[in-house]
Amino acid sequence: MTHGTAPLHLTISGENLIASWDPAELAFATRPEHLSPAVAARLLTRRHRYSTDTLFTTITRLTAGATALFHNGGLTVAYPPPAQHVVKCRKLRPGADPVRILERTLHELIVPIVSDHSGKVAVELSGGVDSANVAATTARCSAGPVMSGGLLVGGKAGREQRARREVIAEHFRLRDVAVHAWEHLPLSPDGPRTASEPHYPDGALTGTSITKHSTSFATASAKAVVTSCSPASVGMNSWR
Repeated sequence: MTHGTAPLHLTISGENLIASWDPAELAFATRPEHLSPAVAARLLTRRHRYSTDTLFTTITRLTAGATALFHNGGLTVAYPPPAQHVVKCRKLRPGADPVRILERTLHELIVPIVSDHSGKVAVELSGGVDSANVAATTARCSAGPVMSGGLLVGGKAGREQRARREVIAEHFRLRDVAVHAWEHLPLSPDGPRTASEPHYPDGALTGTSITKHSTSFATASAKAVVTSCSPASVGMNSWR
């Protein structure tokens, strides 16, 4: 089995279920009458919902944690039971040391990545606390230089972001490569929204800049990029 990332887009063609991470590849299954007025209204008012619904009723989005069942020509999507959420702070058990546990967890996840890609490891550095923790562990675990990269935003938030990133990169001696989001706007000449090939309008407005950001790692000879999704969640992208 090959594991990928969510969301995955699904459509039925005859007796076959066809899937793609890029919904534009499923354009053959769409017609004007398949357009969903509700989803179109959310798109136009920038009120997206991360659900099974897409712009076209013939395409289903399989979100993270959901399960798709294709049987007798029909497609159903099931979700796991709702997660138990913590509604208030809880007291730590006597002797508990969450900082030490976080450091140990990150170390166990990152060391194999650094060992397999010595001298070719990069970290995605947004300037937030999550990526800073991952960058710190990666730098400590690596015998060679570590590259960092980030997607920079504009305005006051961007100035604060750049200041934080500079402090982190200097402290851990990271070789930083940054991409300015405002140089790759949604309707920029090199973006998919103005090109002749089909594209999905419900895609992220930052899609072009994110692609440039990812490419910058490969251009700088990185073979593995360590990213953070939450304080104890680490992922890796790799180029061979």
